[in-house]
Amino acid sequence: MVAFCEEEKVNHTIESYVRNIAQVRFLSSPKLSDVKDASSYRELLRQNFVKIGELSKINREILDQLVYPVLLAGDNITSDKIEQMGEFADELLNDMELENLDPSILLMLIEKLLNNAIENKDDDAIIKWIDEEIMACYTMLNTLRRITIRPELADAFRVRGDKAAERIFDYLDKEKFAKLSDDSKERVLTNARYFCVMYEGVTDCTEEENTQILELLKRALRLCEDDFYREQVPEYDWGYHNLRTLEYIGMLVENHNQRDMSKEQCLEIAKLMEEMYTIWESDTERFSEMLDPAEIELNIMRANFEAGILPEEEYAKKLLEMYDKRNKEEFEIRDTFLNLTVPLEYIFLLDPRRISEAQSKQLADIYHNTISFLQLSQDTGSLSFQLEYAFAILEGFIEIPGVVTFEEMCISCLAALHPPTYVHTMMVGRITRCLCKHLLNDMPELFDDMREKMGFSDDDILDFAWHAAICHDFGKLSIIDTIMIYGRRILDEEFALIKQHPDMGDHLMSRFTSTRKYTNVARGHHKWYDDNRGYPENFSTKDLPERVIINLVTCADCLDAATDTVGRSYNAGKTMDDFTRELEEGSGTRYAPYLVELFKRPEVMEDIGFLLKEGRNENYLETYILLNGVREKKMMEEGEHE
Repeated sequence: MVAFCEEEKVNHTIESYVRNIAQVRFLSSPKLSDVKDASSYRELLRQNFVKIGELSKINREILDQLVYPVLLAGDNITSDKIEQMGEFADELLNDMELENLDPSILLMLIEKLLNNAIENKDDDAIIKWIDEEIMACYTMLNTLRRITIRPELADAFRVRGDKAAERIFDYLDKEKFAKLSDDSKERVLTNARYFCVMYEGVTDCTEEENTQILELLKRALRLCEDDFYREQVPEYDWGYHNLRTLEYIGMLVENHNQRDMSKEQCLEIAKLMEEMYTIWESDTERFSEMLDPAEIELNIMRANFEAGILPEEEYAKKLLEMYDKRNKEEFEIRDTFLNLTVPLEYIFLLDPRRISEAQSKQLADIYHNTISFLQLSQDTGSLSFQLEYAFAILEGFIEIPGVVTFEEMCISCLAALHPPTYVHTMMVGRITRCLCKHLLNDMPELFDDMREKMGFSDDDILDFAWHAAICHDFGKLSIIDTIMIYGRRILDEEFALIKQHPDMGDHLMSRFTSTRKYTNVARGHHKWYDDNRGYPENFSTKDLPERVIINLVTCADCLDAATDTVGRSYNAGKTMDDFTRELEEGSGTRYAPYLVELFKRPEVMEDIGFLLKEGRNENYLETYILLNGVREKKMMEEGEHE
């Protein structure tokens, strides 16, 4: 056996951690091309989650034995450990496909590395770690801004990223700049434009805030006009620098000018956008590899519309024409633009109160195509891009009753973005409906409030139970990347994010006819029966007429999570005996007391046993058919095209 020195072992395990985290994400949503039927799909998922368990164990050991001790070591840290942690941080940001790879751990590393660089007065190291801090903050910001009910969560990383950018701006001072290495000089220039990503998704800014960010971006444009900077970095790609800077300027009016740029600012931006084509045409072949021509076209169109130069009707027409030209056979990161960004601009343009029949048809096509794109691009590595734009479409969703409802859209998004959560959702629906049916027969008085206060018949109650149950986790669409962290233990701050999903479900669902009536169930399904524990803390279920349905969904949710050995957990599932003991132990506190009695009925146990075996298998079959149907339809379309 070959003996490794400590440094070699650490390097190997650091590489393993990064590789394992990346692999875990793909294992949870396997390629359909790797399976031949529904049975093999379920078996592959089972095998994958066993593998996820193995990888998670390795990664926990790496963090516990090699990473956390360094992070907690205070100032007493050796130079070789600093170097090893630096390599670890570089690995976490090394590949564009892994752009969303464990930013929480990365930010812990960066804080340690940056403090060490500051203590050693090493400007090049300071700039490197500030640069990576900005990128990691942006990744966190992209995740947290989806939790729209808690804007302060995203704002904390926006402020941190903004402060980091200000520190790097100090190095634009010519005396300081001249002393830097070539690599550091390029990092400083890049961040002179890149800083503005911290303000993506910000709405209703003050005129002062808008003026400030526009002026900073214009300063980034002017840098190339200064002979000093051009002489300092003779190899720097100024054409690309300016093209990207102009792109960021154009994004200031995205989503129908949600930042509320003034008319004068919109006119100035429209004028600046004309320079994009000039730069583009100077080297079309090279810039085509970096930026899609349609992105330039959209920036110009959008700016002209917001400036009042392009009429709204013509702008809408051009957006649809651009959307129709999208590449329907590619699903990589850059294809996200035409497939998700362009339709998003169109949706924001529409007035939900005045949707024409033609617009209704177009919206239905957009929603269908969005789901297809998300399903077919599962394994492309562009998860953060997909989540960013898919969630924005959900936020801007316009419901079309009888055509596409918000409930249908969310269910489809769960299937596309994370099949295990979709299977869990459908299982909770089936279990809840089953329990509700038995409870209606055995203890009908429990539903008197629903009959009297909601005007429901027994059939209405069963229908309500089913739909409320399949809507219960819609809030998870805002935190899909957080719930996919299987490769290590969840951090306290990550669990705090997960605890936001009931309130996020309420926020999303309360806006639409198809889901509004189920919001209390979404908010209450993690509350304990006695209202003393669970979350959200500021929500009580005691006086709700639908409380009995909340209790059933809570039970179904826990039952499926406890007994599923495929897509919900990489640990051994509990038996029904284990779960009924849990019910008895939690009776009157966590669970409704009548559930213990209900689960003692042989006919209930028989039905539940059937659902947990045959019913769960059927759910995986339906998931496979759903996802595979999209793939086969795509293959048929490509065959017809050929």
